[in-house]
Amino acid sequence: MTKDLIFIFLICISLFALEANAQIDQSGFVSIDCGIPQGSNYTDVATGLQYVSDSGFIDTGSNATISSEFHSDGLEQQLYTLTSFPEGKRNCYTIRVPEGKGKKYLIRASFLYGNYDGKSQLLINFDLHLGVDFWTTIQIVNASVPLYGEIIHILSSDFVQVCLVNKDRGTPFISALELRLLNTTIYKTTSGSLQTFVRLDLGSTATQLVRYKDDIYDRLWWPYNNVANTISLSTTSTIDNTNSYLPPSKVLSTAITADNDTDGISLWWEPANSTDEYYIYLHFAEIEANHVNRQFNIYFDGELYEGAFAPEYMSVTTILSTSALKTKDRHQISLNKTGNSIRQPTINAIELYKVVKQIINPQTNDLDVEAIMNVKSTYGVKKNWQGDPCGPVADIWKGVTCNFDGDLPTIISLDLSSSEIQGTISPYITSLTNLETLNLSSNQLTGEVPANLSQLAFLQELDLSNNQLTGKVPANLAQLPFLKKLYLKENSFSEKIPEELLAKSKNGSLDLRYDEFRPPKASNNLSAGALAGIIASVVVLGILALLLLLWFIIRRKKNKKGEQIIKSIDELPDDLSLKKLISVTGKITGTERTVQSPNIALELKNRQFTYSQVLHMTNNFQRVLGKGGFGTVYLGYVDNRDVAVKMLSPSSVQGFKEFRAEASLLMSIHHKNLISIVGYCVEGTHIGIIYEYMANRSLDMQLSDRNPNALTWEERLHIALDAAQGLEYLHHGCQPPIIHRDIKSSNILLDDKFQAKLADFGLSRTLPTGEGSHVTTIIAGSPGYLDPDYYRTNKLTEKSDVYSFGVVLLEIITGRHLLGKHDKIYVITWVNGMINDNGDVSKIIDPRLGGEVDVNSAKRIVALAMACVSLEPTNRPAISVVVTIIKQCLRQMIDNYDSN
Repeated sequence: MTKDLIFIFLICISLFALEANAQIDQSGFVSIDCGIPQGSNYTDVATGLQYVSDSGFIDTGSNATISSEFHSDGLEQQLYTLTSFPEGKRNCYTIRVPEGKGKKYLIRASFLYGNYDGKSQLLINFDLHLGVDFWTTIQIVNASVPLYGEIIHILSSDFVQVCLVNKDRGTPFISALELRLLNTTIYKTTSGSLQTFVRLDLGSTATQLVRYKDDIYDRLWWPYNNVANTISLSTTSTIDNTNSYLPPSKVLSTAITADNDTDGISLWWEPANSTDEYYIYLHFAEIEANHVNRQFNIYFDGELYEGAFAPEYMSVTTILSTSALKTKDRHQISLNKTGNSIRQPTINAIELYKVVKQIINPQTNDLDVEAIMNVKSTYGVKKNWQGDPCGPVADIWKGVTCNFDGDLPTIISLDLSSSEIQGTISPYITSLTNLETLNLSSNQLTGEVPANLSQLAFLQELDLSNNQLTGKVPANLAQLPFLKKLYLKENSFSEKIPEELLAKSKNGSLDLRYDEFRPPKASNNLSAGALAGIIASVVVLGILALLLLLWFIIRRKKNKKGEQIIKSIDELPDDLSLKKLISVTGKITGTERTVQSPNIALELKNRQFTYSQVLHMTNNFQRVLGKGGFGTVYLGYVDNRDVAVKMLSPSSVQGFKEFRAEASLLMSIHHKNLISIVGYCVEGTHIGIIYEYMANRSLDMQLSDRNPNALTWEERLHIALDAAQGLEYLHHGCQPPIIHRDIKSSNILLDDKFQAKLADFGLSRTLPTGEGSHVTTIIAGSPGYLDPDYYRTNKLTEKSDVYSFGVVLLEIITGRHLLGKHDKIYVITWVNGMINDNGDVSKIIDPRLGGEVDVNSAKRIVALAMACVSLEPTNRPAISVVVTIIKQCLRQMIDNYDSN
């Protein structure tokens, strides 16, 4: 076969693409000309599109203009200027679009080097990121050829962030950035986004590409008339282009047809990677008046896709692949005339898109993004505040700490200490509603402390020391339920510290640091009274110092046990096995546990890793998988497999206790539905556990509405069964029985085959033989999943785990969060309300299942879940009964499917 579609590669030299999106009018357009001065907005003469300066979307970069030798009459106005980024690793545009989350956009970035810096550089190479995820690599190989990156992408946020990432291979730059809102019904995929591979106006001999206003979505159509063994056709008549894809009539007015020496048209291309998958869109319109009996077959990779196809006269028909062409070294599209056809096949235009695997890294909560952007603008913060505040993990904003436990990362700590910020305390800070720590110390802040800081309901630490704050300290700060530290020293407050705060300080619930209020002196002369006051103060300070010394001695005695624990860690020899570690440190969560196997010491010894090995397997802790109560979990690689490495925070004594409990437990029990331990590290203060890696992360992530691939009903039941079997083993397969005590959807992990395994055993407890069916212990677990009876009586039983599992079952059934994202109603309350209102179980089933649920099994699972969350423990089924019922439901569902 001839080199029919080598044209794809020729075009790809100048066409670099990602995804497509647009809108019928400019209300869905964002058009940014990079490098033009602020305020110099304009309407493009050629297109009528309104362009604005990029100065309002980014606060870094240098404006530049391409060299005059690269100016030409046909060059788009947006390509004459650019913004370059010689400083910083990551520079990001942040764009808030009027129609954002859930909408489909074509996002296009344009690049023309044009020797703007006079260095005649070639092979400039840098990365583009879309939000927190890698988008593509930009490689400049020709100073005079524009490069375009396009991607068709459904937004997961109201903010679009496009970042240029420096790879030390030349200075990143950008000429234009454009967003085009698309109809959500077009360019559908089964998964992932679409990267433009090629979009061709076939048969056209024009020198300019076709775009807006001819194309209402402002797609770029490249003229191409170099397909072997074809000739061009054209018409001056207007063609009806009114299908959902709306290809421009101007594009449809030209076409190619096979010459008389061949029976068809053949187009082919070779993917850069054999694993690449593609979607095809072919646009046909009959433009020859004498078109009698034109009929042909359409083949994709040798398989008949459309038979005996006859294009409509002066009207468009779009033939598209409903699923991606699978991986192959070479793809081919063939148009072959049928035996009854007189005329040769014809085609007007083609679009090819490469599938970009679904982007799953979540962007920060929109409300937090908007708030922190306003704080950044208010104070003119530079640092590395570019792109998403919480991602990628390696580029989290300096001074910002994020919580990744939920569907969307949230900002829980803001440290702007010693940042040379001025003015009043920004009101936007109170919009960071998840803040636990706020440090604004050692700046030049003035004015009063805002009373609305009391809206930060989760605030634990507030440091405003060493500023120039005046007025009074709000008394309502004492109402913050979790506030433990309040530092106010070295300011100029005009009133005393409120009694409410002083009272909390006196009872020990608040670490309050402040300067004694001193009213302005009436005279500079030192009176006898003042002198007496000074002497009294010295005496008082002496007494306080003595009391502090006594308190310290007493506290040291109380903390002796904790110190011995930490000391024992530091003094452990490198070759000490985990069994010895456990024996040195004593009891685990109040109950003695010993490893049962006589060969366990050797087994544990073989599983020990040095800290240097941990560094090697995690590539110096490069990728964070998550953060928990006592430390951070990293992705690692050892023994030819991925692992998850949980490292204990050196300062976490409680974390060490949980580590100790979890490590000893996992070393002594084994089950297919419990997470397995690969090894551990105990070296000085470096303590960690290495687990098997669970590729599909946690159940709560899979149930999230951010996951485009909703779990099927069958998958959900299998996951529920796996988790229940893991619990059954803990309750009835272990002696003594083990209570997990923290069953929740985020602690149910899924491997690459979606097999579920219970994880996070740091709070687990045993039910010692002979001590009855419960153990009395302090309350521990996760709110919302916690057994109300356990909370009321402090009595922990197997039924406490059953209650938590029932809550998870309700999440599996409904697809709702534990606490509704919008209505803030707990899932148990919501389900109860729905069932009591209409009794229709179908109303509570996750709507993403689209009705593809076996109704009978669903009713039984709902009834089972409600029994599990009964307030009376005796009314809850044993976990073995739960396992039996889920198995029956699965079997019933499969039988129903088979019979249908």
